[in-house]
Amino acid sequence: MGSVKSVRLYDSRSMINWLCGKCGFKFGENADENGVVTCSQCGTTNNSYSKYQILVHRGEQKKMSKKPKRILSGIRPTGKIHLGNYIGAIKQFKELQEDKNNECFFFVADLHALTTSNEPFDIDDKSIDVVRTYLACGIDEEKSLIYRQSDIPAIPYLATLLGMITSESLLRRCTTFEPESCVKIS
Repeated sequence: MGSVKSVRLYDSRSMINWLCGKCGFKFGENADENGVVTCSQCGTTNNSYSKYQILVHRGEQKKMSKKPKRILSGIRPTGKIHLGNYIGAIKQFKELQEDKNNECFFFVADLHALTTSNEPFDIDDKSIDVVRTYLACGIDEEKSLIYRQSDIPAIPYLATLLGMITSESLLRRCTTFEPESCVKIS
């Protein structure tokens, strides 16, 4: 059947995506499950492509991507951390950080807490409690970045800019938007 590396990937975005090195024929064909492509003109085959290259050829590069996924989530420090926080968030945080393909950022959402609590509380003490809980539950500071939302000045700046361009109709599509909590201007 032909030599190794004689059929090579020509253009992964085109229907004409393989080039035969033996006869120069350009053709479109999907590789089989072993990653082998056979030239439809002369029968030359390839067997040197990695599974990643074949998946890129098929348009499935997202499955084999080496670029890590970024995970961003946080907990508001509005009260005592409870079992619901652990089951609903922290347990998943711990599992996500163990995956080598994830780059995890877990934060204390103290800016969110300013607008959601009706009772006065010491936000610094509650923020420290959230970080302690993260660490006690197995969030590893070597594998994940833990930070307090208010320590990054770009966050409120960006929130202000995005708030200026977001219409009320767009906000109403958001499931967490509560229009009754907005200040009405007469």
